[in-house]
Order: sequence, then C-alpha cells, then structure tokens
Amino acid sequence: MVKRQGEGHQRENMYYICMRLHEQIINNNNNTIYSLVMLVLIV
Repeated sequence: MVKRQGEGHQRENMYYICMRLHEQIINNNNNTIYSLVMLVLIV
C-alpha cells in the first residue's frame, strides 16, 4: 500500500488552499475576487 507522494499531497494542498481561501473571504471581502482568480490560476 505505497502511495506515490504526489497524489495525496496534491489533494491535501487543494483542501488547505480552499480552507485558507474561506478564511480570507470571511476576513476581508475586498480580496475575494482576487483570491478566486489566484485559485483558478493555481488549478
């Protein structure tokens, strides 16, 4: 049951990014659109 190191980390990173994005949206709505654009660019 050996995982390739890429796959699991990618999913965890996406989850982490989404959580950070959610925090940003709550903290300041001014950066929401910018953050969403950055998220799309990352994906």
